[in-house]
Amino acid sequence: MNSGISKIILFFSALLIGGLYLLFSGNGVSGAFTPATPCSETLSLSVGDIDNRYAISHDELEEILRDVAQLWSDAAGRDLFIVSETADIPVNLIYSEDQARSSMERQLNNRIESMRVDLHVMEREYNRAQVLYDEKLDEYNADAHALQTDLDVLNNWVRQINEQGGFRDSQVRQLEERQSSLNNRTRILDRRRVLLSSEADDLNRQLDYLNGRIAQKNSAIEEYNRSFSGTQRFTQGSYEWQGSQQKINVFHFNGLRELKLVLAHEAGHALGIDHVENPASVMYHLMGNQDVITIELSAEDRQALMDICGPAEVL
Repeated sequence: MNSGISKIILFFSALLIGGLYLLFSGNGVSGAFTPATPCSETLSLSVGDIDNRYAISHDELEEILRDVAQLWSDAAGRDLFIVSETADIPVNLIYSEDQARSSMERQLNNRIESMRVDLHVMEREYNRAQVLYDEKLDEYNADAHALQTDLDVLNNWVRQINEQGGFRDSQVRQLEERQSSLNNRTRILDRRRVLLSSEADDLNRQLDYLNGRIAQKNSAIEEYNRSFSGTQRFTQGSYEWQGSQQKINVFHFNGLRELKLVLAHEAGHALGIDHVENPASVMYHLMGNQDVITIELSAEDRQALMDICGPAEVL
């Protein structure tokens, strides 16, 4: 094994516009360590140092390493990696400025998303209340118009009776009944008007509060854009060796699934595999197009593995 220090680094960059991830891009560093006899010996991985700012336990990282070892070993048909307490290649999680920035970004993004959800609920409730108010207002206006029409009819009738010489006893009783009915309708409309006025005040207060929350959301989005807009390049991880010493360092990841992808990539470099061209491959030099839900080796990954280790053995 050659002396000196060499690194294989997986890069990704996130282009952020308006608080949304649009794409991943960047340039990886080419070249890979090649053992004297590739795949002739099983490489052992172990949990190294974990910065306590990462919310990941020793056991969780060890389980991910077992999955990564299984991924490459299954493809080769033989044990390419094992996981042990003391191993050839310790895996260290180093908390970088990029990780701190990413954590801050994620917290602010989660806050904005929470505000969006809350606003969606509030806007829906306000719109529903507005529709109900408008329906009540339309009914009130229709009833008020009908009442005014009936009042006009009564006044015309009274004027006609007076022009004809005055009311007879039967007409007086009829007038009193019609007046009583109209007075009752007037009192009911007055109560409805008061209630509608109160509902209108409530709607206005609700709208003022809603507009205030929208302003807070917009302010948070502006803060996000000031802090995180533009192209940022992050060093995800590296496989390093110096003399007989090997190690994998991980500097940045979003969640355990992405950590597994980064470790699968660096484990490939530990086998001596260089970058491949398919953007969906584990060994592609950029992150963004790989499936982090179900991490699988692409045809290009498998071909690169066969080029290093020879044909897969039948288990």
